[in-house]
Amino acid sequence: METLRGDPGYYKRRDVVSRPSLAVGLLLDVSGSMSGYMAVVEQTAAVFFQGLRGISGVNFAAWCYTGQLAQVTLTRLCDRELPRLCLAGVDKGGDTPSGAAIAAAKLLLERMPEKRKLLIHFTDGRPDSAAHVLSAVRACCDAGIHTYAIGLVRNSDMLSMQYGEGNYEAIQTVPELPQAVSSIVRKLRCAPAGYGSPATLGRWRLVAA
Repeated sequence: METLRGDPGYYKRRDVVSRPSLAVGLLLDVSGSMSGYMAVVEQTAAVFFQGLRGISGVNFAAWCYTGQLAQVTLTRLCDRELPRLCLAGVDKGGDTPSGAAIAAAKLLLERMPEKRKLLIHFTDGRPDSAAHVLSAVRACCDAGIHTYAIGLVRNSDMLSMQYGEGNYEAIQTVPELPQAVSSIVRKLRCAPAGYGSPATLGRWRLVAA
């Protein structure tokens, strides 16, 4: 009778392959101008959660934020460990401290073990401080975290200046946000192994949805 000898490294390699390789954060502006769109925020977070939780190679979390200038309140909406999505008790209605919010999200993403990291930031208006945003986006880049923005068409000039060409998407109205995030999630599903690095992430539209 022949004895089959297994490879002792098989299960170890299998564990490495199945471990998430990309961490994705979704950061949603819930400042005063978004007060009438909280249902859209919840729908967007739900699309994000449902789309990514089935991908074994992606870790994720979504937060919303408001506050004032350098002071920000960041609220977790969902992640891979959080089973339910709820907007009850979320602080909203303040100003738009986008720079501070991006900096806070950077710290949270850095705690995730994945080597490749992506931050998707949505805002419907202009930040309290453009300088703070530029500094936070630069800090993310230095830390290996690629920042991709979604904003409104009327703010396209701001998006281009703060995030760079190819690193943002402009939508016409806030209710289009869930569809925009869904499109990104679909692209992540079929992205090649190296996708998500600062050198390649700008080519969103070259990846089939």
